[in-house]
Amino acid sequence: MANEHDPACNDGTDCRDTDDSHAQADMHDHDNGDHDNNNNNDNDAVLDTTSSRPGSPAVYIKNLVCGYGKNRVLHNVDFSANTDELTAIVGSNGSGKSTLLKAIFGLCDITSGSIMARGKNITRVPTHDILKHGISYMAQRKNVFQELTLLENLSVVGGRANADQAMDHFPELKPFLGRPARTLSGGQRQLLAMAMMLINKPYVMLFDEPTAALSPKNADLIIAKIRKINEENNNCIVLVEQNVMQALNYCDRVYLLASGNVVYSGDPQVLLEDKDLASKYLGL
Repeated sequence: MANEHDPACNDGTDCRDTDDSHAQADMHDHDNGDHDNNNNNDNDAVLDTTSSRPGSPAVYIKNLVCGYGKNRVLHNVDFSANTDELTAIVGSNGSGKSTLLKAIFGLCDITSGSIMARGKNITRVPTHDILKHGISYMAQRKNVFQELTLLENLSVVGGRANADQAMDHFPELKPFLGRPARTLSGGQRQLLAMAMMLINKPYVMLFDEPTAALSPKNADLIIAKIRKINEENNNCIVLVEQNVMQALNYCDRVYLLASGNVVYSGDPQVLLEDKDLASKYLGL
C-alpha cells in the first residue's frame, strides 16, 4: 500500500485502499492471486487510443462479478458510460461504488464478466497500461505527493511543459506553484489531484468521492470544475459521490447501487421522482 506521501494512481502507484465496507477484509489475498482466473488471456488486450464519437460508450461493462480476494463485492453488474457525458454512481456505504471504479482501473479481483473501453477488452489489463492508454483515476485520499511542490507534483506526472498547460485549467492554483502540497487546503489539494489527472489528456476520468470532507463551498467548486472539464474536453467522466443531490444535479446519467447490485440506471431526475427508490436507498 502506498505510504502517506504517495499520490494514489496519478502515476500508476498502488490505489487499493477502499471505502467499501465489504472490501476491507483479506486484502492480502489479492497479492496471493487467490481468485478465479477465468479468461486469463484478457491481459493481452490492446487499448484503442483513437478518438471516440460523442455519445458513444467509452466504458461498457457486462455481468461483472468482482471484489477483493474471496470477498465478492459486485454481482453481475452491467454498466456503461458515454463519451462527453458525466455519469454518477450513488448508493449507501458498502454498496460497491468505489469497487466499480477500481474494477475499471484494474485494482480488484475480477471473477467473471467483461470491461470494454472504446470497443477493446480491458478486463484484467494491468493498471499501468490502463493509465498509459487514457483512463485516469483519482482516489479519495492520498492522491498527491505531500512533500513535493505543486509544480513538482505536476512535473512528475507529465513533465514541465505539460504542467504549464494543465495550469490553464486551474488558474486558482498558479499562486501556489512553489508551495509543498501539504500546505494546501483540502480543496486546493483536490484541484491539484485533478490537474495531475488531466495532464495526460485522458478520455476517461474516474473520480472517487472528490468532495469528501470538504466544506460546502469547496465541494461546489470541485463539482463545478469536474463538470467544466467534461464540457470543455468532451471526455467521459464517472463520478462516485456521497452528496447525492449534488451528483444528481450535475450528472447526465446515474447508477444506483445497493449491496453490489444495480437497482436503477438512467435519468437522474427520474430517480429523484421515484419516491420509493429515493427513500429506501438514498434517504431522500
